[in-house]
Amino acid sequence: MTSHIKNQLSRLGIEPPAGRVLLGVSGGMDSILLLRMLLELEYDVHAAHVNYGLRGEESDGDEEFVRRVTAELNVELHVLRVEQHAVPDTGRQEWARNLRYRWFEERCREIESRCVMTAHHLDDQLETVLLNLGRGTGPSGVCGMSPTRPLFVGTDIQLVRPLLDATRRELAEEAKRANLIWREDASNASELFERSALRNELKLMPEKEYHEFLEAGRSLVSSMAELRKRIKDQVREAEACFSIDELRSAGPWLAKWILLEAITMYAPDTPRRGTTADKVYRLLDSQVGRKVLLNSVVVWRERNQLLFRKNPEQDGAEREFTSEADGLRISLPGATICPGGVLECIILENETHTTDAVKLNADKNIVHFDAARAREELILRTWRAGDRFYPLGLDGSKKVKSFLTDQKIPSSNRDGIPVLVSGGEIVWVVGQRLDERYKISPDTEKVVRCAWIEE
Repeated sequence: MTSHIKNQLSRLGIEPPAGRVLLGVSGGMDSILLLRMLLELEYDVHAAHVNYGLRGEESDGDEEFVRRVTAELNVELHVLRVEQHAVPDTGRQEWARNLRYRWFEERCREIESRCVMTAHHLDDQLETVLLNLGRGTGPSGVCGMSPTRPLFVGTDIQLVRPLLDATRRELAEEAKRANLIWREDASNASELFERSALRNELKLMPEKEYHEFLEAGRSLVSSMAELRKRIKDQVREAEACFSIDELRSAGPWLAKWILLEAITMYAPDTPRRGTTADKVYRLLDSQVGRKVLLNSVVVWRERNQLLFRKNPEQDGAEREFTSEADGLRISLPGATICPGGVLECIILENETHTTDAVKLNADKNIVHFDAARAREELILRTWRAGDRFYPLGLDGSKKVKSFLTDQKIPSSNRDGIPVLVSGGEIVWVVGQRLDERYKISPDTEKVVRCAWIEE
């Protein structure tokens, strides 16, 4: 068994030279056995025990037992004693897990560890999957517990479960061979807790049937974990955009799973919930330009894909030109640093210029216009609802919004597009089109050349 655990940890990249390990030790058979095996493998182990005080003298007895065992093994022990007034009346198991994990992180920071281990095993895994199914879980819930994952969202501390593919019976046989002594938690037999009640029902199954059930659960979890890995790999290669046709062809069940993995990867500060995946999935049948906000990320519905992009309001990026009340005053001549790029302007005098406006402005990021037409200073700002201009080469005026739509500019890229303005008139929709009224004519004496250099 010890060599098996060694191989498991090696596959996870967690070997003795990797540093100190914090192990959650309840005093039960599983955690005492894992503690012994880690020490045998020469890991630098610190033990962590939480006394919730929910079972009175029994809880104190568990703590005393763990103190005695760790002292005998010369293992440093960290103990958290929970004040009874802090224990909620409902939702105790979830509350206890959150409290425990937060405390584990604090201890890891204190001892300079990046790894917390727990002694969850295959029987625990089966119970977790069954409980998830009973709550109406999605595919992620069928995967059960991962061998390794972040302790919680936003931390670099890893939670590792090296016994996850070992059965309770296998562990019990190993503990018996090692002549180990441990404490039995009376709450495991209590019908007050959902997991304990399920465990008691499973114990009623004949041993042979339970063993077959356990192996079927192992196979299911393994298959789902492999599928999840493939989905994660696909998400990593997707570059934050997903084909709408491919998502539709995958079907709702698999498509939502793919989106849930994408949400976890691109918007890790968003709770991993099926309702969130449902909301994003509904974009498939919505209008182009619709979006869903996921804290630091915006998911846009484009023509052929869903696009995950940073939410500028959350990541601090400037999308509006707010240096001046009405935008940025442009240095002429000179270079002006703007949100999203740099605008370089020079004045060309006493030169012969072609009057073919289309050829002259063939590069969308460079325009030449008649300086005499710009009677007031040049201002750069983002376009606004209602803005209208006369696109070069078209008859009449057009709203900027309609023009960008006609140009098939993705909805996610439209809001930040700047316009160069003079006296309230749009001179240039930057990177898109010059205004017809500002094109060079045979009478032009002075030309302004503007180049937009994107970041």
